[in-house]
Amino acid sequence: LDGKSAFARPKLLWDSTYKLAFGQTKLGEQQVRKTEDKIDIESVLTLDQGLLVDPYVAATFKTQFADGYAYPEDAERVAMSAIFDPAYFTQSAGVGYRPAEEVRTRLGVALRETVTDEFNTYADDPDTPEVETSRTEGGLESVTDVEWQLRDNVRLSSKLEVFTAFADLSDLVIRDDTTVTVKVTEWVSIKLNVLVVREDRVVEKTQVKQTIAVGLNYDLL
Repeated sequence: LDGKSAFARPKLLWDSTYKLAFGQTKLGEQQVRKTEDKIDIESVLTLDQGLLVDPYVAATFKTQFADGYAYPEDAERVAMSAIFDPAYFTQSAGVGYRPAEEVRTRLGVALRETVTDEFNTYADDPDTPEVETSRTEGGLESVTDVEWQLRDNVRLSSKLEVFTAFADLSDLVIRDDTTVTVKVTEWVSIKLNVLVVREDRVVEKTQVKQTIAVGLNYDLL
C-alpha cells in the first residue's frame, strides 16, 4: 500500500508519503518466510521562495510489522528483529533543489535515532561496556526522489537516501529503492523493483533484493 498526501499554500508545500508492505512465501519444505515487511513514513515541509534552492524540514519513520529471522543451513531459524525493534527516526533541515519537474533532491543536517528493545545490536556501541538500547547520531542526510513518466504506460519511481554521521563521515548508510511500473491494461500492471541497502553496522555486505510482480491495479483517487 503506497499513499501520498499534499497540502499547498502560497510559498508553502507539505508532502507526506506512506509506504506499507508485508508478504510471505513458502517454497518446498522450507518454513514460511517473509519476502517483504516495511513501514516507511515521511513528511516534508518546504518553504517555496521561488529561489534556486528552498529551505525545508523533514521527518521520517521506518520499522516493520513482524518478527524477522535468519535461516542458517542445518540449524533452527534465529530471530533477528521484531515489530518496532529496531525503529528508525530521522529529523532533518536544509535546502532542496528541483533541477527538473520529475526530480527532487535535498541536503540537510539530520538527527537519526535508532530505538531497540530486545535486539540491541542495531543500537549498541561495541566500544562501551554498557549495552545501549538506543543510539542518537547527528550527521548529514541527502535524499533524491525521481518520478518519471517514461512513456504513457511506463513509470519510473526511485528514491536514494544517504546518511552519514559526523563521528565518521566515511560510514555511509545507503538505501536505494527503484521501481519500474508497466501498465499492460487498465487493470493489470507489471512491476520491477530493485532495493539496495548498505549499512555496515548491521551487515558488512551490500544487500540487494529484486522483485517482479504482476497484479491488479486500481487508483482510489
